[in-house]
Amino acid sequence: MTNSSGTNLDSRKAGPAGANSKDGARSQVLKRVLVMALLSVAGIIGMLLVDSALDWVFFALTALPLVVGGWRYLAERS
Repeated sequence: MTNSSGTNLDSRKAGPAGANSKDGARSQVLKRVLVMALLSVAGIIGMLLVDSALDWVFFALTALPLVVGGWRYLAERS
């Protein structure tokens, strides 16, 4: 569908969102959040299954979203 000036109004025909578009940025953030969440879950499962010196590595994986979130908060604030 187009408007009177010939601009394409059908978003399905507009193609994939570019890196600079709002949808593209949301997609990148969602991917990062999902990866961090999966790493955190892997850390929790690792802590439950393994009792060894590697426990601190699994704890670091579990705490990764908090560390990254705090770092990003401080970067945005200053």
